[in-house]
Amino acid sequence: MCRLENKVALVTGASGGIGRAVAQALADAGACIVLNYLHKEAPALSGPGHRTIRADVSSAEDVRRMFQAIESEYGRLDILVNNAGVNRDAKLGELTETMWDEVLATNLKGPFLCSKSAASLMSARDGGSIVNIASESALRGRSGACNYTAAKAGLVAMTKSLASELAPSIRVNCLALGLIDTEEVVARLGLHRPENLKARLEEIPLRRLGTPEEVAKVVLFMASEESSYITGQVLAVGGGRWM
Repeated sequence: MCRLENKVALVTGASGGIGRAVAQALADAGACIVLNYLHKEAPALSGPGHRTIRADVSSAEDVRRMFQAIESEYGRLDILVNNAGVNRDAKLGELTETMWDEVLATNLKGPFLCSKSAASLMSARDGGSIVNIASESALRGRSGACNYTAAKAGLVAMTKSLASELAPSIRVNCLALGLIDTEEVVARLGLHRPENLKARLEEIPLRRLGTPEEVAKVVLFMASEESSYITGQVLAVGGGRWM
């Protein structure tokens, strides 16, 4: 059973459906959780021993301030989950430079800034685990989202580079998520319409959407000592949609 007693974990983008589920799973396993958020309301977890920090992960100053607060309060960081992300979908002809820059800043620069600060804090202690949240679209492409797919593909490549660079004390792995049942995914893909949902489910061998809780279980495994001999890997969590 994955246990995280005496561990400190930072989950970015923790106010969204996946981030909130991940944070709760890590908390249930005994970790002390730092929940990062920006635009939505501050997230809340059941149980004691967590705090929230509002910060823009694409801002070097915000990230510096966030990690200073973590070091000041806890003196350590054992787990980083780079989950914060945005979508600004558009076909190439309508995709603006601003839309490109915003997605790359949050989805790729953010994990870079957070991983850099986390690695420094982890190296000073007993090492740690970094789990990056990417997407199957980084592996298979998605029409109308070249900014998003480019950022997530960059995150996949960065995972492998950092896993090599930060070993042996820090493990770095990546999840490539498929279609997960969140408000954002349902709204963006119009899955509230039966015909759209049916078409999407036909692409998935398991014939259903994943749940945030299922993602959280895999993050928990990757963050814990149960996966102590795994680093530099990209695990698709998408019901077999990408094989």
